Amino acid sequence: LLKTCGRSYDEKVKVLDISTDKAKLIYDFVAPWNKLYRTSFVIRNGIRFDETMVRNDRSFYISSVLKSNKVVYYGACVYKHIINRTGSLVFQSGHYFSNVVQVFRNVFQICKNSGCNGKAFSEVMDVQFNDLFFWYQKCVGTEYEKSAFEAVYDFMHKFCVENKILEKCAPHTVQIVHDFESRLD
Repeated sequence: LLKTCGRSYDEKVKVLDISTDKAKLIYDFVAPWNKLYRTSFVIRNGIRFDETMVRNDRSFYISSVLKSNKVVYYGACVYKHIINRTGSLVFQSGHYFSNVVQVFRNVFQICKNSGCNGKAFSEVMDVQFNDLFFWYQKCVGTEYEKSAFEAVYDFMHKFCVENKILEKCAPHTVQIVHDFESRLD
């Protein structure tokens, strides 16, 4: 039984052709550290991590999905890692909230440059908005609330409008954004 990100397969190894439907992988766990990549693929495609303190793996994963044609799911555990360490950067995202916004901008640019559109673009933006709102909520009630609010407000009223992002998003994403905006105003 092959499992990944809540998906189950009856086969030990499953090869997915994603050459025509990148959206198949957008909702998978977007961190690259639960995946293995060919070094030659990463180098050939110029795939890089963002140079931010947190959330720097989003661009890596989205670039990988958009530049790949197939993905192999492997059922066996290849490595183990430690999660949720109290001192990790993930728990300091309030301090680095501007990175969350910057990574959203970077992912948008990656999509734009790669010609990502339609369902795949809509799903990438859905994941990015959910991440943005998730980390904003983590800042509410903390010393970072004001700066996070200002970053989200500025992002929503400038970057999203200038780039007409919501015009290309799924209706449920647009509704979530409008609901969130109503709390900002």
